[in-house]
Amino acid sequence: MRESEERLRLTLEATNDGIWDWNIPTGAAVFSPRWYTMLDYEPYELPQTYDTWKRLVHPDDADRAAREIKEGIAKGKGYAIEIRMRTKSGGWRWILTRGGVVERDADGDPIRMVGTHTDITERKTTEQEVRRLNRLYYVLSQVNQAITRIQSRDELLSTVCRLVIERGTVDLAWIGWFDPETSRINPVAHSGNQTKMLSNALFCANDCPEGQGNLGKAIREGRTFVCNQCGSNPCRHPEHAPARFGSRSCGSFPLRFGGKVCGALSLCMAQPGFFREREVSLLEEVTTSISFALDKLESSARRKRAEQALRESEERLSLTLSASQMGVWEWDVRTGAVFGSPECHKIFGTQSLGANFESFTAFIHPEDLADARMNITQALKERTAYRDEFRIIRPDGEVRWVSGIGRAEYDPDGEPLRLRGISQDITERKEFEEERRLIDAQLRQAQKLESIGQLAAGIAHEINTPTQYVGDNTRFLLEAFNDLIRLLDLYAKTPQAIKAGKSVDDLIRTMRDAAEEADLDYLREEIPKAIKQALDGVERVSKIVQAMKEFSHPGSTEKKEIDVNRAIESTITVARNEWKYVADLIMDLDPALPPVSCLPGEFNQVILNMIINACHAITEAMQDKSGEKGTITVKTLDLGTHVKILISDTGTGIPEQIRSKIFDPFFTTKEVGRGTGQGLAISYSVIVKKHHGTISFESEVGKGTTFFIDLPVTGAA
Repeated sequence: MRESEERLRLTLEATNDGIWDWNIPTGAAVFSPRWYTMLDYEPYELPQTYDTWKRLVHPDDADRAAREIKEGIAKGKGYAIEIRMRTKSGGWRWILTRGGVVERDADGDPIRMVGTHTDITERKTTEQEVRRLNRLYYVLSQVNQAITRIQSRDELLSTVCRLVIERGTVDLAWIGWFDPETSRINPVAHSGNQTKMLSNALFCANDCPEGQGNLGKAIREGRTFVCNQCGSNPCRHPEHAPARFGSRSCGSFPLRFGGKVCGALSLCMAQPGFFREREVSLLEEVTTSISFALDKLESSARRKRAEQALRESEERLSLTLSASQMGVWEWDVRTGAVFGSPECHKIFGTQSLGANFESFTAFIHPEDLADARMNITQALKERTAYRDEFRIIRPDGEVRWVSGIGRAEYDPDGEPLRLRGISQDITERKEFEEERRLIDAQLRQAQKLESIGQLAAGIAHEINTPTQYVGDNTRFLLEAFNDLIRLLDLYAKTPQAIKAGKSVDDLIRTMRDAAEEADLDYLREEIPKAIKQALDGVERVSKIVQAMKEFSHPGSTEKKEIDVNRAIESTITVARNEWKYVADLIMDLDPALPPVSCLPGEFNQVILNMIINACHAITEAMQDKSGEKGTITVKTLDLGTHVKILISDTGTGIPEQIRSKIFDPFFTTKEVGRGTGQGLAISYSVIVKKHHGTISFESEVGKGTTFFIDLPVTGAA
């Protein structure tokens, strides 16, 4: 027994859990030392009673905890609940409490419960942080989408405040605009439930008392300032204003316009300690996007005035700006000597590019060396501009990406004398391109998942109808089978009845009555029909499942030859519930179409995007025409070297002023929540960049739109 108790003690210590033992009738309890220390108390510092435990439970969790315990006692099974309990210092710690009845009296009433306490504060804190970060990621995504379509500063700032409030668990979001002449900060956009605070406070960016809060310092110093305990902040103003309105965390994030601080985004919320490092980082990304948008809006306003001048000076301006940040180099082709500017040496991480061309090429990554030599040789031979991007290995072993641009000088005989140019470290750009490639892949996957999600309910409905059809006919066949079995059983017993001396006339009359009750003529006519209808239903379900299987082709980086007509038919079948209520769909597929080398999953996604866009366009066109349906026509043609796919609709058409933008990422004319603006952008990328085809359209407002997709038959990349 002692060994068993010792093992139990060691096990409990290893789990780091607190133990409790509750005498239910008396309310007395026994708490282990860990039970106390988990809440920062000394062992046995508090009375060992049920009331002690009850007093420590958070008021918001008390009723739920009591209900769970009562239910556990009533049902005679254990329980496990997560609650908050007050620590000795007055803070709150998340506890997982588990327990169960271990002893009952002679009447079966519970008299003793035992259980454990586990500290899960760290896990709960992590979960809350993840939820908070996900909301901020969503805000950043929505702000970036809004930037692509908003055309005015006021709309941009108001939209940002609204998005932060809707998704960011923030009580007040507002943007203050800095007036450099008066040093005042004037609210220009706001959203939330504490806007009254803005009319009662004075905000300045100079060194006066009103400028000592987060907002004033953020604009004055051009960096983020946050306060995670406004009520205890020693600043005199304006943090006290949010505190009076119930805010405990406030932060201000500077906005820039034209490279200068022009204002700040300020946030207030009741939750203390909101602004942690990752939250601040994400919100700074939001303000970076806003600053970019402010510059973009200004740039767009200037573009028409300066477009002609920019075209004329584009190359000169590009070289001027590049020269201020790039290294200049020169290669004497005849002597082999290579010279570089200090900036060029900095790029290559060295004091010298080498005594000759061979020494210089030693910097180039071995995997890129052959192509680099070939590009230089080709530029000299063809007397064209030299352009190349390659990796270098610095003396310290670091690998960097470098771009080079140059032109050669030639002697009267046409022989190259020297090659001069500039180089730039493009490592960050390459990393950004790779990151963008990964983001694009994620967006394509997200768009596909979004489409499948939209289709799921429709597919379920499409399968449910024939399934019910099969079920109804099968139930009829079961009833008919039972009637026939009863009749056959009677027939089987007749010979034995005759031998037993029963009247033949009575037996014939009994069999005739049973046949009439079973209604053999009706069964003879209806059973074949029921079997055929059930088989038709099974075939319909099989067709839908096969179409879904073909549509949901797993992603692949390798192309394979596919039957384009079959792929289109499968996608149309899968999307049937999307179009059947708004349009009649006509297929005119060329039966002689040759196989086409494609990425099946991505091709199916393009066709689905086109069908869904057509449905949306028709729905909008038919808003005032109740009961009427539009028409979607899908046609394929064999053009020899290419296959052409035409997808037409009788929708609203595309307005002239937006036709140049419809393939741009995030561009959409649909309301927020209905489209991400990625469908046509992804379709363009799949057809043009991955399949080396073309995608275009013709549209007439009020009449409809036709998209044309051309794919090379060979699919050569």
